[in-house]
Amino acid sequence: MEIAMTRRPAPQPLAFDPVCGSPLPPLYGANPFCDGGYTYYFCSAMCRRFFIDQRNAEQAVQEDPRY
Repeated sequence: MEIAMTRRPAPQPLAFDPVCGSPLPPLYGANPFCDGGYTYYFCSAMCRRFFIDQRNAEQAVQEDPRY
């Protein structure tokens, strides 16, 4: 009698929403945002919008010659 050995797939790294910190399931592909060669994933469209708005505000301050 032989016992078949199967390998489990390697566990996927757990990702977290950069705004609220919610853990995202492996292979989660909803609400992505690509910037500067990085892809960010979010739990909701609201967290994605907040993240983009914050980045835009930071860039506007950096580009403003008064600062």
